[in-house]
Amino acid sequence: MAKIPTSEALDEVSTTNVRPVVAISPAALGAQGAAAQKLADTGQQLGGQLMRQQKDAEEYETTKKFVQFDIDQDRLFDESKQSAGENPEGFANSFQQGYQDRAKEFFKGVPDAQKSKIDLMLTRRLGQYAGQARNFETHATDAYHVNDLSKNLTDLGSLS
Repeated sequence: MAKIPTSEALDEVSTTNVRPVVAISPAALGAQGAAAQKLADTGQQLGGQLMRQQKDAEEYETTKKFVQFDIDQDRLFDESKQSAGENPEGFANSFQQGYQDRAKEFFKGVPDAQKSKIDLMLTRRLGQYAGQARNFETHATDAYHVNDLSKNLTDLGSLS
């Protein structure tokens, strides 16, 4: 009956490689060796192409999702401006916060390899929306105050 080796017996076993690895030229193996080497090279090239295609497909899908997200944000921005009311004070901060929340949710679905690229795109877009929202808020608030002042002056003029 065979005995199970003990840990001391296993420690005594040499783990060095008894046969050195030697590179052999495909020409030395003849036609079969050359064919095997060519097959291995072709397999390696196909594997590399497949990996690149998979990476390109993943990048395409991520970019496609980002473009759709961006289109949705543009639509939402326009709708938010229309529903802002007469005095849209706080519009810029509100829209920016909403965009950041939606962007964080979108970012969760981005593959790790694409995160830095998409993060940069989202950050740039947030800056653009922030500027547009501030401009809208400033112009709309100014228009509200001008109309209010004009109305008050008209009311004062009718009292005289």
